[in-house]
Amino acid sequence: MKSVNLAAIKSLPLDEVFTLPEAPPREHLCGWSGWCGRIEAKSDGFTIILDRDIVHAVENASAMSIHLANKFPAKKLLLINTYASAELLQSSLVHGMVQARMKVPHRLKKYLRSSEESLDESASLPTNLRVLNCPTSTLTSTLLESEIKEKEYEIIVLNSFEFATLSRYTKSMLAKAFLELQVRHGLTVVIYSQEMRNDIRELSFARGAIGILSAYATAVWRVYDPYEEMQLE
Repeated sequence: MKSVNLAAIKSLPLDEVFTLPEAPPREHLCGWSGWCGRIEAKSDGFTIILDRDIVHAVENASAMSIHLANKFPAKKLLLINTYASAELLQSSLVHGMVQARMKVPHRLKKYLRSSEESLDESASLPTNLRVLNCPTSTLTSTLLESEIKEKEYEIIVLNSFEFATLSRYTKSMLAKAFLELQVRHGLTVVIYSQEMRNDIRELSFARGAIGILSAYATAVWRVYDPYEEMQLE
């Protein structure tokens, strides 16, 4: 798999360096503000969200996926679940619909946490969002590439990088696959990680597989309050 245009690698005289085209502006996808500051995700690149509380990360990833599917109905989205049980996944997706002020089909009433105001018998689920359900340590670079190539997704949200695969080697291979697939398909990738480390910063290489991704991430955010609910905009 090649992620670099080899024909573009060449030496240039200094005058030509200043004629190189600027990178196109990246589209704002979503954001939210909390006591830790404003968090924002943009298109065509990597956003890493560090959240040590795995359940909170799962719920936020589901809410973000629903929000983006509703906001961009013409875009194909993939939520990759590597940790959540069926019950947690179902509950978090329905809660995401409530947060996005979407109507919830009556058949999903049991997943509502409080009010029934969101219920609507005629409501439907987003058709542009799919879930790749990968039990702990079963997400591989081959599976990821096959799924993206077949379904032609534009936005990918991974709710836990650490639970995708457990060995250092396979983690690094998965990180490299994400990098190559992002360049090849122009993907927008949001990755939740439980590694709350100070050396993980945007556009800065760090140790480990998540450090490989942070070297290419245009945004790295930290979530410190596990009780803070994401209010997406």
